[in-house]
Amino acid sequence: MKKILVLDDDETILEALEDALTCLNYEVKTVKEVKSLFPLLEAYKPHLLLLDFMLSNSNGGAICHQIKTAPTFHNLPVIMMSGYNDVNELSQKSGCNEFIKKPFDLMELDKKIRACLESNENAELMNGA
Repeated sequence: MKKILVLDDDETILEALEDALTCLNYEVKTVKEVKSLFPLLEAYKPHLLLLDFMLSNSNGGAICHQIKTAPTFHNLPVIMMSGYNDVNELSQKSGCNEFIKKPFDLMELDKKIRACLESNENAELMNGA
């Protein structure tokens, strides 16, 4: 079962995503605090991160950039989420693999998740990992 970690500062969104993704047969952990993210990445070892762009005390783009430049996590697929139209380009510059606008269709999200996971698996096979 593929593991997904979700970082969002909105408890309602975290609960909805956890329920929906669990129904789609993913193992899901959620995190609300940015300070808990990196220890949880180490401990949980997710296959994918769903990351909100606009967080109350931080910027999802900056967090994504940290992940993508960290030797331990640089291969982790990241899907950036936002309710704002104008952050798609910014999120792409941060190195995220995909962007999805809130509110989103669950089937569209699942399609993007599956594409990211498949792409990452193919890259690992090509690199001999």
